[in-house]
Amino acid sequence: MTNIDNVPDSEVLAQSEDAQDEGNTVPALSNPLGYKVTLLSSVTLNIGRMLGAGIYSVPGVILNSVGSIGLLFTFWLLSPLFALGGILIYSEYASMFPKRSGAEVVYLEQAYPHPRFLVPVMFAVTSVLLSATNSIIFAQYALTIFDIPITPTTQTIVAVTACAVAMGLVALSTKWSLRAVNFLTGLKLGLHGRPRTWWFHSHPRSICQFSVPFSGSTTNPNSLATALVKTNYAFAGWNNAFNVIGEVHTRDPVRTVRKASLLSLLLMTSLFFFVNVAYVAAVPKDEISNSGQLIAALFFQHVFGEGFAAKTLPAMVSLSCFGNIIAVTIGQTRVLREIARQGLLPYPGFFASTKPFDTPLAPVCLKCFLTVLVILVLPARDAFNFLVPPEPGHSDVSFWYAAYCVVGLGALALCGVYYWLWIVALPRLGGYTIVEEVEQLKDGALATRLTRKYHSSVEGSDNGEQQPLIAST
Repeated sequence: MTNIDNVPDSEVLAQSEDAQDEGNTVPALSNPLGYKVTLLSSVTLNIGRMLGAGIYSVPGVILNSVGSIGLLFTFWLLSPLFALGGILIYSEYASMFPKRSGAEVVYLEQAYPHPRFLVPVMFAVTSVLLSATNSIIFAQYALTIFDIPITPTTQTIVAVTACAVAMGLVALSTKWSLRAVNFLTGLKLGLHGRPRTWWFHSHPRSICQFSVPFSGSTTNPNSLATALVKTNYAFAGWNNAFNVIGEVHTRDPVRTVRKASLLSLLLMTSLFFFVNVAYVAAVPKDEISNSGQLIAALFFQHVFGEGFAAKTLPAMVSLSCFGNIIAVTIGQTRVLREIARQGLLPYPGFFASTKPFDTPLAPVCLKCFLTVLVILVLPARDAFNFLVPPEPGHSDVSFWYAAYCVVGLGALALCGVYYWLWIVALPRLGGYTIVEEVEQLKDGALATRLTRKYHSSVEGSDNGEQQPLIAST
């Protein structure tokens, strides 16, 4: 074990899992997680996360906010520009730390070094804790497929089961979980690509909507901002491959991940835009505006009738959500493992270890526990609207509609209080400083452990009694 009190943690961890011996060959498996991520896997990890519940639920809400078909299309073309800017920024950070997985945790650590570790940990806690949406949606639509009544009990059981199965696969095998993401993403793209041809099944009244696209446009800044947030929610996931950059099996991981992010963003921008064109071509504007989160159901009913929509739509949504769970888990467990390697989780050696399956087993279990906790704590009928906030001024839940804001801010505040007690208050009272020590685990990974370094007066090694009474000259 080596003390690195004066060495930045990022420098040590950057060299830890992919160190190269000068003059010697690189070890065949220097990263204990292995190198199983290819360009195809990187693309499908991004698409698998982006292609979740958003495209089924937000277009109607967005149109209700902006008021016109023209602005609806504009926002679906505007949001990818923000994602593109994010890709360029992430690529710059990744080029500085090409061997470290975890993406935002690593980048925020460098962008906001003071207070040390506070910002990346706050981000990680909120992003992992509030990520049970797709498990809940999967449960609702899976029950619909088999004509099982959706009750709080059945919804919770199916949601927890889906969470356990998807995350269990990630815990047991990285290779097979990536293959599952590749297969499910390919299947989803095939199914979701159909609306690009389904728009020919248009409603006569709907075609007229394209002739006056900006009729009814709003200039309300709050409504426009809400629409932008909703469209950005649909594109969330363009950065998922950056979470596994340390496991990319190419000569230049940064270039591979950047290319994968650009390809996935281009593909999803095209797909989302044409899906919205299909919605507008098949469903009258007023019905879309009033559809809330049911725009996809309305589309299927208008094009194929209620019988076809009753089975096909739930199957597509369930498939999208299950693939999303696996893709999100692969990325977020790397975030949790990186936090452990920084020494910010209890028992960092345990959470950073990849034994016994060469997977981040402990972070997967923690992620599963937090997701199940959210599913069990939230009222079943309000779970989705709580995790995906409702429109301003509208109460889509049975409790206070702004509770999601309070919970989010409360989680951030608790992180801040915990940090202040752990790093500032207790060390000041106890007369010690938190320092970093690095230890090598049995699987070859390096993990940081934060330990107490007591001041010399506290340790008794230099308390004044051992100093000469009269200084020599």
